[in-house]
Amino acid sequence: MDRKKKALLSQLQISGAGLIILVITAAYGQYGLALFGALIIVFGIARFFLLRKLLGNDPEPDDGTTLDDFLPEKKEGQHFWDSPDD
Repeated sequence: MDRKKKALLSQLQISGAGLIILVITAAYGQYGLALFGALIIVFGIARFFLLRKLLGNDPEPDDGTTLDDFLPEKKEGQHFWDSPDD
């Protein structure tokens, strides 16, 4: 999953958390906290649409590189604390 999709998914997760807060607090009659859950939902959805619009014009496509491409190769039996020159 590329960075754009991860960013959009995290905003939908925020909205989902707001929905859970809204439902649970409304079920227990805590309407002040239910309003807080509704605000979280609106906040998450607004950020989702804003980020979707901003990231839609991404001029730099994901080239598929990962952190492993930048790390030196590890020799057999070498631990992470050993320097690569050992």
